[in-house]
Amino acid sequence: METCCGETRHSTGGFDLRAPHIVDSMNEFQQFELGLPFVRINFSFFVEAVKSAAINAKEQGIGDGTTLTIEALSEKLTTPAWEGLKDPESKIYKVISSSVFH
Repeated sequence: METCCGETRHSTGGFDLRAPHIVDSMNEFQQFELGLPFVRINFSFFVEAVKSAAINAKEQGIGDGTTLTIEALSEKLTTPAWEGLKDPESKIYKVISSSVFH
């Protein structure tokens, strides 16, 4: 892992963008949204991670290549911003496991 220019790069090829500055004048929805790791990842890397996780899930007999598990996604998104994928009590785990994503 190396750090440069406010980004933390990882061996997976991904990196975390800087955490946004959250201020008290933001409403609770803005604060919640900015507290999720989606704002800390390059979108194209996220798409590739999802595709790769879905392929891995299919190889493990789960789904048809368009389905993935949180566990498979956590193997692709290994940066500190995404550590919550391994914790069922974290905000990101609860968001992704909600009915919105099913």
